[in-house]
This record gives sequence, C-alpha cells and structure tokens, in this order.
Amino acid sequence: MKKLSVFILSLFACLTMSANPGDTIHVVTHNNVTVVTNPGMGTNSYFAWGQFPQNISVRKVYVTMKYRCPSGMACGEWDYLDYLKIRRRGGVDSADKNIEAVRFITPYGNSFGATFSFDWHMDITDYATFLHDSVEIEYIHTGYETNVGRGWAVTLDFSIIEGTPDADFSSFTQLIDGSYSFGNPADPIENHLTPLSFTTTNDQVFSKFRILHTGHGSDNNYCSEFCDKWRRVYIDGNLEHQRNRWRTCGGNALYPQGGTWVYDRGNWCPGNVVYPDFVQKFLPPATAHTVDIDMQTYTGSGSYGNEVINTQLFQFKAPNHANDVGIEELIRPSKIKEYIRYNPVCKDPELQIKNHGSNTVTSVEFKYGFEGTTLQTHVWNGSLAFGDTATLSLPGLSWTNTTNPKFISYISMVNNATDEYRYDDTARSGVILPMQYDTAFVIFFATNNTPYENMYTVTDANGNIVLSRDGNNCTPNTVYKDTLRVSPGCYKFKITDAGGDGLSWWANTSQGNGILRFKKIGTPAAVFIKTVGADFGSFYEEHMVLRIPTTVGVEESTTMVDEMIVYPNPSEGKFFAEINALAKPGHEIITVSDILGKEIYRSTINSSVQNLVTIDLSAFDNGAYFVKYNSGGKETVKKIVISK
Repeated sequence: MKKLSVFILSLFACLTMSANPGDTIHVVTHNNVTVVTNPGMGTNSYFAWGQFPQNISVRKVYVTMKYRCPSGMACGEWDYLDYLKIRRRGGVDSADKNIEAVRFITPYGNSFGATFSFDWHMDITDYATFLHDSVEIEYIHTGYETNVGRGWAVTLDFSIIEGTPDADFSSFTQLIDGSYSFGNPADPIENHLTPLSFTTTNDQVFSKFRILHTGHGSDNNYCSEFCDKWRRVYIDGNLEHQRNRWRTCGGNALYPQGGTWVYDRGNWCPGNVVYPDFVQKFLPPATAHTVDIDMQTYTGSGSYGNEVINTQLFQFKAPNHANDVGIEELIRPSKIKEYIRYNPVCKDPELQIKNHGSNTVTSVEFKYGFEGTTLQTHVWNGSLAFGDTATLSLPGLSWTNTTNPKFISYISMVNNATDEYRYDDTARSGVILPMQYDTAFVIFFATNNTPYENMYTVTDANGNIVLSRDGNNCTPNTVYKDTLRVSPGCYKFKITDAGGDGLSWWANTSQGNGILRFKKIGTPAAVFIKTVGADFGSFYEEHMVLRIPTTVGVEESTTMVDEMIVYPNPSEGKFFAEINALAKPGHEIITVSDILGKEIYRSTINSSVQNLVTIDLSAFDNGAYFVKYNSGGKETVKKIVISK
C-alpha cells in the first residue's frame, strides 16, 4: 500500500508540474459505487478518498454525478435527498469539515430499464481551497425503500481546471446547517433562523453567501414540499435578497419519470441537483456584521414539514482581473444530457457567460460559426456586475447541410478591450444534426379532455411562425390534422402544456390521453414518421431540417389511427407500444411471442389510464417477435425486430 501511495503522489506531482492554465485534471472518488438505502436509519453514507492535485492555482472545479441502474438490480424508485460532502483533507486524523457541496434529489426510477444512465454536473469552484492533496468525500443517500435489489450506481468525477481564480480565497464559515420544522406555532422557524454575527478578515474584499434551501414533508396544507413561500436575506439589517423558495418541474431534463415528477416543489425537482442561491456583498475588511435569513410567516396544522437549510460564508480577496468574462456553459449546440430538451438544433446557438472581473460589463464581442469557415460577429450589450451571469443567443447562424460541423464561439472583446484572461473565452462542440423531414408533412394532433392547455407552433430560422394551433379553439377528444408546406431549411416545432403534465399523465387521468405525431403525406393512416411521447411535462420542442421530398403524395382525409403502434422498430430490445387514445377504453392485454409462438411477455393495462407501455426485451436474442394487442376481442399484431 505504501508503494502504491508513493506512485499516486508522484503521478500527481508530475501532473502538477506539467499542468498549464486551462488544463483539466480529473479525480474520480466514487467509481460506479452501488448505493442503496438503510431503511432502519433513513440514511446511508459512502466514503472515498481522492488524490487531488497539489500546489496549483485553480480557476474552476466541476463535479459530474453519473447515475446508472446497478448491474443486476433495479433503479431506485423514490425521490430522496442525497448529499455530497467534503469530510477530511490530508489524512484520516484530520478534523471533520462536514461541508455540504452538492444537494441532489434522486429520480423516480421505477420506470427505467437496465440501460438507464444520466449525468448531472455542478460548479463547485467555491470549494477549490479544500480540494487539494488527499480529500475524503462522503456521498449520502437517504430514504427508506428496500435495499434489496434496488439502488443506484453512482460515479463522482471531479474536473479541476488550472488557472487564475476570480479572487483568492480568504476564509470559510459554516453559518446554518439543519432541518427546521415549518408552520409549528409552538416552535416557529424564526426561533432557529436568528441573526448571526461574523467578522470580515483583514484581507477580505467581498463576502459571498451560498444558500442551499429545500422544503420537504407535509402538513395538512401540503407544506413544506408543496407550498410556495418566500425567503429573505438581510445583511446588517438591510434586505439584500428575496426569492420564493419554489421550483417548477415540468421542464425537467430527465423525463418522463415513474412518479409525480411534474409537480412543482419547494425549490427542488426529482432527478435534478438543487441549485444554490448566492448573495454577494462588498464589505470593509476587519469589521463586524450580521446576516439574517427570514422565512415567510406561516402557521400549519397536523404534522409539519421541514425546511432543510445550509448557509455558508466565503470571504475572498480583491478580484484578480478588471475586464474578465468567461463562457460558462454552451447550452446549444450541446451533447450534455442536462440540455437534452434543447438539442439537437440547427440554429440559434445559446450560451451562458459570467463576469469574473471587477468592472461592470456593458458589452461583449463574440466570434462564432464553424471551424474552418469565416466566423460571424455579435456584440452583446447589457449590464453584468462582478459574479453575475447572463444567457444569450447568437443570431443569424443556422446549419442544415454541413457534415459533422464543429461549432466554435469565443469572446474577442470585453468593454471594447481585450479580455484579461483568455483561457475560458472559447466554447466548442460537435454538432448532431436534428431529424430530417419533407418540406410537406402532416401534424396529427388528437386532443385530450383539456385542449385549452395546449398550443403548438412551427417557426422558421428567423423566428417567424409558419404554422400554429391554439388549443383554446379546439374541441376535446378530437383529431386535428395540419399540413405543413414550407421551403427547405431549419425549423422548430414546439408544443406547450399550461398544466405542466403533457398530453397524458398517469397521475391526472381526468385530462384523458392526447396524441401528437408527424405523418408523411400520402402514406397509410397508421404510418408515422414521428411520435412524440405524451408525458412531456410543460413543453416539447424539436428542431428539424426540412428537405424537398423525393415523392409527392396526396393529402389524406381525417381517419382513425391504428389500434396500436410499436416503436422504435427495430431496436436493441426496448420498445414502446402506444395504444390509440381515442379507442374505447377498457382492460386490454398485450403479449409478445417469439417466432415459434412461445409467449415471453404479458401485460394487462387500462387504456383509459395508460396508453404508452414500455416493453423491455433486452434480455432476449436478436430476431423477430410479435406484439399482440387484444381489446374487446379485436386483435392487432405487430412484428418487431431486436437488433443489438
């Protein structure tokens, strides 16, 4: 063991010596660790040491959390609180720091198959001072579900990017770390959220408060998880920050999930990280101050929910640069799973920038386009204070015919001057072209019981609406067919649902089941080129490249769709059987048989509640199989092919 430790230390010493600004070092602490609950305690901890780089200046630190279904096990079922904490640095005898760096809510995974995977990433640069040398990381998984045959495979991958920090670290103070009953008249939360005193260090220039705050549990009014209440932050008695402790979930990147994933909640969503709030204040050095967090006055009844609050104070020296803007995120085009709702695209690059310098930024000049071509120029104008971010689109760029294009964007000027730190000024991404359709096709839309919640549009590369349908003018449970006829180019289709629960959702059977499909003109009624999953939450959008069709068909009249369609076909083993939502509801049977007639799968459903069935045949061999749907004595049979 001693020889191995020396080798690892030597390796990182070499990495440290050879590293340059902008270089990234990866440290994996938890590698595909199987994480399960401890039902007896409600919490389970997984510790691991990581050898982080020494003696380097750090610009950025990200952690990527990779979730999978464990081998031979099902994914975790419930939305539980998980934490990533920094425990010790330097060795097992060092002091326990107990610093919460990431809070995460696990997804409803009971509908995920064996091949499920998803990644989330978080900027944890504020903790860079603790991520040097040997560091112990604790991953905490809470909850009470069975720990037999169900859990998560978790990997924690830290990305340490060398470079000059925004400002040098001065000190860290843990201010609040607890779970507090909310709405209890016998013990109001303000008994615990009292003003806290702190003193700025001698070399401090600005203080940064990092707040992780989520509401959980329920009283008779569904508070704290399902109540929208405000939180305020006072510094020296002055109101510095106010926001509602609330988060909408219908646009979650990971969708659909098995449970009530679309419900808005107390600042969290199932299957996502909890985003911290930041309050930044320039304060004189070596002076005394107070910070006070207040919650909206509320009195509940019955059992009470809890507000889980963690507040940390970071103090930093003066910013290291005056004019310094970095590209924080390339949202589109992007292959990052957290931006899956917005990708792939064929126009409208979008990115997020941050002001890392002391000067307020009023203009940023960008160069962007495709590598190897003449780049375009765009100047963003606004007002961006130190530490603030802005999200913007780069206009006038669309791509429909390029082969494997490589998008690039970089910052060329800040406040009409050269950016003082250039190593995070550039963003690159390979581009995956979106689906291609004919310039004329049919949008098949079967409304549910609440069509007034829906609206869809098709816009061209300039943002002009070329086709739309407003659900306020639609009749419930009716088929509408709109034929799109446009010139070749890049277009975007988008449908919204004001209720936040798509066209069909198991927890809201009263809205019924809607259908949205794209269909090529002149083909049989049941032949579709695209079926949009009805459980999409608040919205579904898709960029598309429209091309001149090779054949021209005749537009057909409105007809009833087939009783069942199965897609994708062929697949590696996972299929979706979609039942005609306009058919007579009742209890139906779906079976799958091999070519010899042996039944290998059977499911009984109620089409009035469930019109999309997941059939996982990934354990079976390549070949042809037959899906049979029996409804009231009428049988529909579809041939499917497994091709791995």
